Amino acid sequence: MASVSKRVVRAIRRVAGDDSRIETALRAARSRARYRSGALSKQTTSVVFKGDSGKFGIYGYGGCDVWAIAESGQALRKEISASGAAYAAGRAQFTRSDLILQAYDGVDPEVVAEVSERLQLQDEMFKPVLFEPEFVVPGHERLGRYPKNVVVLTISTDLVRTMYRHRQHGFLADPGGFWLASDIQETLGDLDTVKWFARNFEKVGKISLDDSMANMERIVGLVRQDLGAEVIVFNSLTVDPGRQVFDYKLSHSPHRTRRREFALGLIELAAKMDFSVVDVDRIIKGVGVSGLGDFVKFMPLHKKAIGEEVVRVLREREVF
Repeated sequence: MASVSKRVVRAIRRVAGDDSRIETALRAARSRARYRSGALSKQTTSVVFKGDSGKFGIYGYGGCDVWAIAESGQALRKEISASGAAYAAGRAQFTRSDLILQAYDGVDPEVVAEVSERLQLQDEMFKPVLFEPEFVVPGHERLGRYPKNVVVLTISTDLVRTMYRHRQHGFLADPGGFWLASDIQETLGDLDTVKWFARNFEKVGKISLDDSMANMERIVGLVRQDLGAEVIVFNSLTVDPGRQVFDYKLSHSPHRTRRREFALGLIELAAKMDFSVVDVDRIIKGVGVSGLGDFVKFMPLHKKAIGEEVVRVLREREVF
């Protein structure tokens, strides 16, 4: 059946292109049918299933590693009788800890409007979406809103994202690589934006360990205060499968050293604030890193192991 479905999708793409309205409509119809039948309805960043009464929600906010919570469905449905949803809402570009807190404290929308338009930034970068009490799963809007019973965060975005500060107004922004990811002709034709960015922003760089942990401490406290949610934080895979490095002694502050430092800092903070850490580093190494090209982009078997560990931690914390 799955192979038939894939052949149909390929045929549609040949005619209408990728992600056409026809394909989107067929996927939505399949999701509705699966949900009505009581089966899991799973997408890359979300999973939903029908229960007897009530709703239970797991909300992830971070980079690609947090997408693994969409693999928690099978284990989750064994633990609860309610209708459940696990959704990874955030993206790396707007989930560094200082951006999360900046959004919570508030930024003048008129001040950031021009920046958002010029840099093609997502609105979520300047909105406190993490602290909203409920969420809707894209593609399943008809099911209504789910409570944030559990919030899953990660240190991965603090590890790698580079930030910039507006010279006049002082707010932070992560421009991503929008002009790098574009066609070279488009970039060359839009050098005015690049020059405008250089005039108006100064580089802040990567966040320090101390600042990251201080921010995470405040974020965990605010999530508990505003949402009453259980908090889980992912650490990071310390090796980098995509790098061919054999000797780090001449490398200045290599990425793997930074990841280990952050992992240790997270352990100390978890002990202080009594939240759970999912040891992504141990889990991924246990499954095997062969085939991975990035330290946050995992294959289905890795995501499944992480998703099951999330549910095990919640059971241990007596959340269910």
